[in-house]
Amino acid sequence: MWKELEKKCRKKGIIHILSLWSLAIAYLFILNAEFSFVTVIKRAMYDNSYKFLFIIGIMLPLIFFLVGLHTVINIATKKYMKEIYTFLAQHPEYTLKDIEGDYVKAARFNGETWFVGPQFMLFIKKKSVIGIIELNAILWSYSHTVSVNGVPSYYLAIHTRNKQYYEIECAAQEYSNSVLNYFITFLKLPIVAGYSKELHTLYNTDINEFMQKVPVS
Repeated sequence: MWKELEKKCRKKGIIHILSLWSLAIAYLFILNAEFSFVTVIKRAMYDNSYKFLFIIGIMLPLIFFLVGLHTVINIATKKYMKEIYTFLAQHPEYTLKDIEGDYVKAARFNGETWFVGPQFMLFIKKKSVIGIIELNAILWSYSHTVSVNGVPSYYLAIHTRNKQYYEIECAAQEYSNSVLNYFITFLKLPIVAGYSKELHTLYNTDINEFMQKVPVS
């Protein structure tokens, strides 16, 4: 199980290779222009024509390189499992074998980066860390969209009974809707589904009253 998840995390490390390639191309481009990195950085401080070269040729490849390097280090040092170990430390009633057994039975969503089993939901985060949520702890969930400069990002929002909040990014809203539907129709989780300002206020001010909103099966 963990080897399979590790491979999925490693795919995100492809950005590491691409960033090295970008960095090399950028360096050759700058050399062909008879400039050094230092020259470009210095001129970008006072010459706007060099700011674009600085951003595209140096900053972006460097950012991609650092993100990729972080992913590779996470995998090499097993840090991608840190949240699993934290969860087990907080829940001694479960073992790693319990999570492994649940994973085998899990339905897969969001390009096989979300895994919903009978007891747990596992999901691979942006930084290639595997997150985990105990399904019985979920009280409220809904699809959530955030737009920045007209570009939407899609999330599955999950609030737990002990006031923890998870905002799990996905590729499209259909994936969060599919998981939400799976929670309700297949697993029949006793949760409140859907968002409203009234629910948000009630959850934050009187969670006991909020629990009365859970549908009775």
